[in-house]
Amino acid sequence: MDGNVIRYRRVRARSLILGRKRTIQEGVQPVAHTSLADARLVTQTWTNKEVLSRSADSSVSSSASGSRLVVVLVVVLVVVVVVVVVVVVVVVVVVIGSAQGQSYYIIGGISSTQPFSIDHVRTLFTQSFQTDWRGNTVLRMDTYIEAYTELARVFDFFGIVFSFAREDIMSKLATLNTLRTTDRTRRHHYVTFESMFAYEYSHAAFLLDRRGVNSNRWIHRALRFISRVVEEVKEENSNNLNIRVRAHYEAILAPHHSWIVRMAARLALNSFPSRDRFLSAINVADNAAGMAKLTQAVTVMDQVYDHVQGLYDQYSD
Repeated sequence: MDGNVIRYRRVRARSLILGRKRTIQEGVQPVAHTSLADARLVTQTWTNKEVLSRSADSSVSSSASGSRLVVVLVVVLVVVVVVVVVVVVVVVVVVIGSAQGQSYYIIGGISSTQPFSIDHVRTLFTQSFQTDWRGNTVLRMDTYIEAYTELARVFDFFGIVFSFAREDIMSKLATLNTLRTTDRTRRHHYVTFESMFAYEYSHAAFLLDRRGVNSNRWIHRALRFISRVVEEVKEENSNNLNIRVRAHYEAILAPHHSWIVRMAARLALNSFPSRDRFLSAINVADNAAGMAKLTQAVTVMDQVYDHVQGLYDQYSD
């Protein structure tokens, strides 16, 4: 083979090799550019998604925070409205009560011009204790109801806001009196507290749902509260009487009241009358004789309370 042929073949082979390299390079280069563009596009897409996700999370968080804020504002608004309503009611009834003065009293919806008498209360409660044929001390319901009807008037002197307490007591006393007067079976179940407890805790009275015993619970607690208030008034140095009376209310009655009643009662007790005004309202002189009357009244009220409480303790075992 001559030298020209050999040189031709070498040049041809070199050209083919160079052409293949160029083709490969030209073919790879677009692929490289395309991959970089795709990578940039994918990166930009994920970046946009992340931004949108963060924006959505921020919107949800802002929406949740806004909802919580709205709920809090609504609750605060409701509380403020309730407080304002209670204050307005207290102010209105106090103004009305002041305008009406102490010239008359309302007992069970019936107007009475008779002045309140702590002596009358003491006498009736004392008479309610009697001895039965077996020699046991019993508490008569009719005299008890009469005594408590008079005593319930004392709530008028606590401020007109406490009229709800008097009306509640009168309602419970009416229930006791109805049970007493309509006992058609043997006419002795509601003569005394002892007979009422024995009957209502017996199997024969399961349909009554212990109406007498349960109706008396509230007025029983109220008797204790009134007794403590009168005891406080008895003290010559009764400064901050409203604070002391409120302490007794919190201990004796408040646990059994709804929160709205407690709020109204606490506001009313802030304007509880002074010792001098209270003594004047219940027609008791601020002297030795007057204090003796209060002492006797407190003593018999405590005796009635302890006697009835003994029955509750006995039948709750």
